[in-house]
Amino acid sequence: MLRDTLPVVFRGPFSEIKLDSGHVLRRGCVTQLPSNVVDELKNTPLADLLVVIETATAPVSCTA
Repeated sequence: MLRDTLPVVFRGPFSEIKLDSGHVLRRGCVTQLPSNVVDELKNTPLADLLVVIETATAPVSCTA
């Protein structure tokens, strides 16, 4: 399943950064980024500063 955007959280240390794509990431805030931008960021030094929030693609059971 291909998603158009993915939620990411910028961990810092800066209060915010502006990507070349024009997106602004604020520390501790969830930002929706195009999936292709997220894929590009995963191969940069910024990868360790980002948390990509993965969403379930199928129902999840609350009981084990």
